[in-house]
Amino acid sequence: MASRIAQRLDMPQAVQDALMHVFEQWDGHGMPYGIERETIPVISRIVLVTSFLEVFHRVEGRDATKQVALARRDKAFDPGVVDAFLSIVEREAFWTGLERERVWDSVLSLEPEQSTNRYIGEEKLRDVALAMADYADLKSPFLAGRSRRVADLAQGIALRMGLSESQVATIYQAALVHDIGIVAVPSFVLNRSQDSHTEAEREQFRLHPYHSERVLSRVPAMEPIIPIVAAHHERMDGRGYYRGLKGSEIPLGAQIIAVADRFDELTHDMPDGLGRERDQAIDLMRKEVGGRISHDAFQALVDDLSGTNRSHRQRARQQDWPAGLTDREVEVLRLIAKGLNRRQAATALFIAEGTVRSHLEHIYSKIGVSSRSAATLFAVENDLLP
Repeated sequence: MASRIAQRLDMPQAVQDALMHVFEQWDGHGMPYGIERETIPVISRIVLVTSFLEVFHRVEGRDATKQVALARRDKAFDPGVVDAFLSIVEREAFWTGLERERVWDSVLSLEPEQSTNRYIGEEKLRDVALAMADYADLKSPFLAGRSRRVADLAQGIALRMGLSESQVATIYQAALVHDIGIVAVPSFVLNRSQDSHTEAEREQFRLHPYHSERVLSRVPAMEPIIPIVAAHHERMDGRGYYRGLKGSEIPLGAQIIAVADRFDELTHDMPDGLGRERDQAIDLMRKEVGGRISHDAFQALVDDLSGTNRSHRQRARQQDWPAGLTDREVEVLRLIAKGLNRRQAATALFIAEGTVRSHLEHIYSKIGVSSRSAATLFAVENDLLP
């Protein structure tokens, strides 16, 4: 999955290859391909060791970290990488720097000079936004494909409101990345009903527009969409978050995304309950007009939905699915992407758990992945989720 995202961000091939093999082990017991020794890219070998030891050092301390490095030498870890690590750990400066280091400052210090930056065209910027959207949506099975759906709805609303082509494009891009800050919220919070959240957890969630704003501020080309993204949870009555803006203080793009976001939330399964039918969602939203959501944006949504039945836009059945998937395999993939385990998927489809396992083996083989998250990303990219 990380390799696929790196590819979509147009990162160097060496980075893509390293991410593809970052969980391979020296003795061949890793994943996804079980390759071993020098056939594993050297970058991958280094990252595996350092990422593991960094966590172990944070939990257990220096001596235990050296011991685990020795214990896994010539097993999971490349002995050359371990020897290089052991050759520098006797220096106090190594530990001091590690224990005092501020990771974000260190990453920024590695940023290339401006003269080495590459120009990213409009089309590539859209690809970057899509990659960010899919990355955020993989935070929880309840979010899979959500940002793309919200962006599609927001675009339709903006067109119905008669906005210019450039305004529509800006709102679409903002809707794609509106939830990038959700990566700062723990998955266990996102996967529970909001009624069960503690006050601290509620505050974590309410701050995700702020985190979205901070992330996007690092990308100069996305500066025009930042005010829209930061305000997408504001309410017309001023009771939203995180700034408490009211009425016309809320950017029009944010008002549109708020409507699209609310409709998608109501029509898809969430920790708070099962998704509603389209008309039920519209009836509920109508009561929220003027308080939670904008009248004009809501009416544009209603008009757009009456012209294009988006809730049934997804193909119900298709003879030629991507990668040669069968109808049943697509059904299994959709359930797995929603977070169901094999037993739950079997119950939902009235088939044996072993049959689901067999389908999953075929699915992973056909689409070239080895994990649920990568399979979910494939489903999102190929518009397979309802």
